[in-house]
Amino acid sequence: MTPETSITKNAERYVMDYLEAFLPPGFGFHNIQHAREVKEAVSLIGDYLSLPAGDIEVLRIAASFHDTGYCHTYSGHEDRSITIASVWLSDEDYPIERIARVASCIEATRFPQSPNDLLGQVLCDADLFHFASLNYPDYEHRLRLEWERRLDRFYSDQDWARTNCEALIAQTYFTSYGKKVLQPLKERNIELLRCRY
Repeated sequence: MTPETSITKNAERYVMDYLEAFLPPGFGFHNIQHAREVKEAVSLIGDYLSLPAGDIEVLRIAASFHDTGYCHTYSGHEDRSITIASVWLSDEDYPIERIARVASCIEATRFPQSPNDLLGQVLCDADLFHFASLNYPDYEHRLRLEWERRLDRFYSDQDWARTNCEALIAQTYFTSYGKKVLQPLKERNIELLRCRY
């Protein structure tokens, strides 16, 4: 695996402290665990694609920061995440062109996902890596609780299974890793969801 750099380690530390300090209660899904998992996923996908170390650095930073905006708003959190990342990276004297690449990656995760380059595609696939997880039922349960607590959105078990199934069917993985490795695993989760409604 491509080695961590000091800036990616510092970014993760900063984000973990930031989320601990400012993330409101009720975030069972978009939390520290998710940030860490997305960072691990971009590393895995980036190495699979043989991306240069500098690109993986940008991806790891973007992965750490991509949901920090949830500390302040649910809808449009990507804009706040970009601001939080850009301010911190500027304070760290990170090159401005690389800050722009981090911002572009975070912007790509806005729903519906619309990456305009390979790095954005990697972050998008990493952000929805859990769609292919053996533990997908745990992820969907945590998101359901988060939507109940943060958005007052309640579903019957059958409607929740249908909503999740439709989301997985509509989602597209962008990278070759996503298409070859994640998609077949996601298909299994789709079939499990179909059995529930």
